[in-house]
Amino acid sequence: MDIWSKALSIALFFVTMLLFMPLIYHFSMALQPTTKQAYDGQVTIQASDFSSRQTLALVGDWSFFWKQLLEPDQLQGSIKKSTFIKGRGGWQSSTYNQDYDAIGFATYHLDVALEKDANNLAIRIPKIESAYRLYIDTKFMASGGLVTDTEPAGTPGFNTAIVRIPDGLNTFL
Repeated sequence: MDIWSKALSIALFFVTMLLFMPLIYHFSMALQPTTKQAYDGQVTIQASDFSSRQTLALVGDWSFFWKQLLEPDQLQGSIKKSTFIKGRGGWQSSTYNQDYDAIGFATYHLDVALEKDANNLAIRIPKIESAYRLYIDTKFMASGGLVTDTEPAGTPGFNTAIVRIPDGLNTFL
């Protein structure tokens, strides 16, 4: 009798799991932000990109400058010398044939074009295990941790932020 009780409990557990798996899958997919693919360091965002969700993850090819901390005014002359890296997951998760050290510093850059002028848009910076400085065009907008080109001196911020994009922009760097 004891064996039948255990077998019945195991069978009920598996049936319950099978019933809830589609629900779990649905919510895991629903919580994922819509993505917009960048190509060669550029992305164009259209109003229709926000039709299904209010958030948009910018993924794809970001301009990347390993072991360089570039200020916004230095970027324009350097874009042709950049490599490209996936804008999600950091340089260690890159699918390119580059092998970057786990500890280091770099500049990420993306040219963003908007279908129509920015109005009530923002950038959400998730909790990241790195230090950063965020610029929109040449204006400093946010930071986390201590950014430095000497690896031991840098410290991560682990802070989140929501940075409002100035209204009226139709492109920004």
